[in-house]
Amino acid sequence: MTIIKENELYTQKPMASVLAALNQMVDELYTSHGLVMFKAGSEWENMDSEEIAYLKQLGSYDIPMLMKVAGVEARTEMRDLLNIGVAVFLAPMVESEFALQKFVTITKEICQENNRKARLAMMIESIQTYNNLESILNSPYFNELEMVVLGRWDLANSMGTQNVDDPEVQEICKKIIDAVQSKGKSISVGGFVNPRTALSVKNELQADKLNTINFVLDINKCVDLSQAVKLMLQAEIAYYESLKPLDPQRVYFYQSRVEITKKNWVLWLTKLMK
Repeated sequence: MTIIKENELYTQKPMASVLAALNQMVDELYTSHGLVMFKAGSEWENMDSEEIAYLKQLGSYDIPMLMKVAGVEARTEMRDLLNIGVAVFLAPMVESEFALQKFVTITKEICQENNRKARLAMMIESIQTYNNLESILNSPYFNELEMVVLGRWDLANSMGTQNVDDPEVQEICKKIIDAVQSKGKSISVGGFVNPRTALSVKNELQADKLNTINFVLDINKCVDLSQAVKLMLQAEIAYYESLKPLDPQRVYFYQSRVEITKKNWVLWLTKLMK
């Protein structure tokens, strides 16, 4: 895939207009709505290095990239990601203190080899992690983390439901958030975030941040959270639409991501009209 920037010549005018609008939305999110990180991943997100680099260069500001790697020992991937400017490594599906230890040790080693400061984060996305939360949070390796990301979709599925707003899921989420914050760490909540659920994340769960597939927003820096999430979802759709002409072989994948985001939007509108 050839990475094209806004100031380069386009043969497809719709692509140029989509990218211009996308860059404008990213700048607005950063300057007015508390955008603090891009978010990418090679696991469920299934993003390749060029798509990650393309996301990283959007907008006019140097916005850090939070990258969910494929596993706690993804050494080669980590080295490649450092070369394209990834700032924070996010470990997926950490379910034990031992998994956290491996991730922290290996990632710090890779960063030291490349003369880079290790910035680390971990996912909490299963009931198994919740069951082992005390040992994980009390591990000295947890102190090495910058933040935690709570993935409600996988957590809900591990609890036998696909409803991230299920009362039992919400109760577990609140306990996780309180426990993480008690250790002095910030926590971001993701998993079908829309303008309605964003207010629940702020007011009921009292998380520090929230995230969609590709954007992380600091709730405390955001004046109008519902408006910010609307813009995040619009930007996410524009991101995948802008990729379609660049890599035609991935068009169906990009469209699937568009449909996921649109489904989230429809769920919000449906609840709004009830």
